[in-house]
Amino acid sequence: MNRVGDIGMSLAIALMFVTFGTTAFSAVSSASADASSSTLNALGLLLLLAACGKSRRCPCRLGCWTPWRAPRPCRP
Repeated sequence: MNRVGDIGMSLAIALMFVTFGTTAFSAVSSASADASSSTLNALGLLLLLAACGKSRRCPCRLGCWTPWRAPRPCRP
C-alpha cells in the first residue's frame, strides 16, 4: 500500500506544481479560487489516496487492525 500512497503523493505534487507553479500549501490555498473545480477535486482525491496509502488502512488489510483488541503486527 505504500507504493500506492507514493504514487498518489507524486501525482498530487506534480498536479499542484503544474497548476499553481508551487508546492507550498499556503500559496496553493490562496490561489485555489482561480483554479477549476475539477482540478481541485483531482488534487483532493490524489492527496486522499496518498494519505490512505501511507496509513495502510484499506478494506483488504483490515485483518491486522481491529479496534476491539490489541493490534498485532501486519504482514508486509
